[in-house]
Amino acid sequence: MAKTEKYSLYFSLVSYLETDEDILQRINKQNTIINYAFICHDKDIKDIETGELKQKHYHILIHLSRSNRLDTVRNWFADKNKNINCLGQVIRDTNAILDYPTHANEPSKYQYSIEDINHNDLDFWKTTEMSRDISMDIIKDMLNGLNTYKLCERYGRDYIYHIDNYKKACNDIVCETNRAENLKPIECSNEGNPFITSEQLTIDN
Repeated sequence: MAKTEKYSLYFSLVSYLETDEDILQRINKQNTIINYAFICHDKDIKDIETGELKQKHYHILIHLSRSNRLDTVRNWFADKNKNINCLGQVIRDTNAILDYPTHANEPSKYQYSIEDINHNDLDFWKTTEMSRDISMDIIKDMLNGLNTYKLCERYGRDYIYHIDNYKKACNDIVCETNRAENLKPIECSNEGNPFITSEQLTIDN
């Protein structure tokens, strides 16, 4: 069975790059990164008896302007030439997302301060803005003709649970655009997929 590619706008990563500057340099190279937050973990205990510490690493939260593959985003914060790896996962649940990098959800571990987090907008990660952004990304992909299988693969339950609402929104957008541009009227309904025809409307990503 072929490996399923994981697409998202939101990622949680663990990188073994060496410095804050290394992380920021990688972030600044990617113009699709809208919001970020990262923190250095250099006090995690590996062995309680000896006090041995784990290898220094960075926890990184990333929000993109357009969806991308998990493997692609992981490679942004890895370095094969130096054998530096980056682990990662798609963020599905945004509830208390900042508790993980600070260990606030694990009192037995070293407690990092939220003030130690490097970011460009920390308030973003404290809100529910993500749901709105995901919805708009789904609508753009539907209007640009991405098929149902790819939409399900890319967005999972965020798309599947609300598919009828997304179809209606796309139909409404196409109908309103056609009327505004005095194009030939189309039937505005949830039947079929009139909104995915490129001649009718194309939304730039």
